[in-house]
Amino acid sequence: MTVETIGSARGRHEEQRRQRLAMLTTIHDMCERGERRNVMPVLMANLVAHPVVKTIRLWQLDSVMFGTERRRACRTIRKMRETIHDQTPRSDALLTLGWALEDRDATIRMTTWLWLLGQREHLVEYRLPDGFPYALLYEDHEEEQD
Repeated sequence: MTVETIGSARGRHEEQRRQRLAMLTTIHDMCERGERRNVMPVLMANLVAHPVVKTIRLWQLDSVMFGTERRRACRTIRKMRETIHDQTPRSDALLTLGWALEDRDATIRMTTWLWLLGQREHLVEYRLPDGFPYALLYEDHEEEQD
């Protein structure tokens, strides 16, 4: 490698870092204005225009969206991975938006992570139907008798 090549690589790396920070700042500002529901659509729209968005780490998104410290954010990522039985050989702290959306089958990662964030932050409520799971069995049986 030449000095010019190294300098060029450093310049690209710095530009990517700047773009990631700009996107994280935008997300933080949106959340501060009460526009958290728009974060994912903005991220998805920018994945194509700015591929560097894929390299934003999940814990960083959690941190700017909810003011979560890194350790707590990584615990949520760990819980997501345990829930879906993910065996990716990477540290929780290194997992990125691109990893969570890697392919169609991998979107369960993103969906589960978002669901767990919603539960942790009390933005969603999960309620089982009355009489679950047995009520569902009886409902099928009652329909057959009618």
